[in-house]
Amino acid sequence: MVSTCTPEETLIGLCSETRNEGDHVEIEAEHHRPGSEPPQRAPYRPIDDRDSDAYDEGGGSPGEGNECRVETLGTERLRCFLDRSVPEEEEDPPEAPVIPPIGERDVLAFAPAPLTVATEPDGVAVVGMPMNVVAPAQEHVAGGSLFGLPVRVVFTPASFAFDFGDGTVRTSSSGGSSWSDQGLPEFSATATSHAYASRGTYTVVASVSYNAVVDFGVWGAYPVDGLVTTSSPASSVRVVEAHTALVERSCIENPAGPGC
Repeated sequence: MVSTCTPEETLIGLCSETRNEGDHVEIEAEHHRPGSEPPQRAPYRPIDDRDSDAYDEGGGSPGEGNECRVETLGTERLRCFLDRSVPEEEEDPPEAPVIPPIGERDVLAFAPAPLTVATEPDGVAVVGMPMNVVAPAQEHVAGGSLFGLPVRVVFTPASFAFDFGDGTVRTSSSGGSSWSDQGLPEFSATATSHAYASRGTYTVVASVSYNAVVDFGVWGAYPVDGLVTTSSPASSVRVVEAHTALVERSCIENPAGPGC
């Protein structure tokens, strides 16, 4: 041990000394300070003989990635530590998947359930008078997996088609609504109504075509090429003729009267 204490340092209680024990070098300075609390140890390894090259090259000197800390353990001790921490490597982001063009066939498994058709009057129509048809559809969202990736598929109604079974097909931008919801009297013409020319039994089928968008989350949203169309089950309608007659008394008063 080589002492570097001067008379003045000895007088005030501060002593510097160098120790070389073969496997490490410590530069210490001690000064008693009663009542002080020891600080936390810095996360650095003490510099030993193997670090001499770092000092020689300037990479191990204090202030260049290394630290000299004063540790208080009843006495003040100056100790230099060489920073041996290894910076964490940033992970490369996952490679973006290749998403091919998406057609309506790719998303049929996500498509909304078929429409339910209602007619006014219910299941009956009168020759020459409008029969109102209601087949409501709303935006539909379905989740699942496509091309091995989790997705959300959003379906938005774009157009409706009504096949009334007598060769007449009407298109509309909506699925219609009831006469009462529209504030109309019965047998009023609407955007989804139809008047049959002759009596008989007919089947009514409604179809809705959806615009679809597939959302792949962080990989973006992709519109589906073409429209996705679903159809309702056939609904039967009986078309009858209506006849009126001017009679003297009502059917309640004369059940055997004309038209009763």
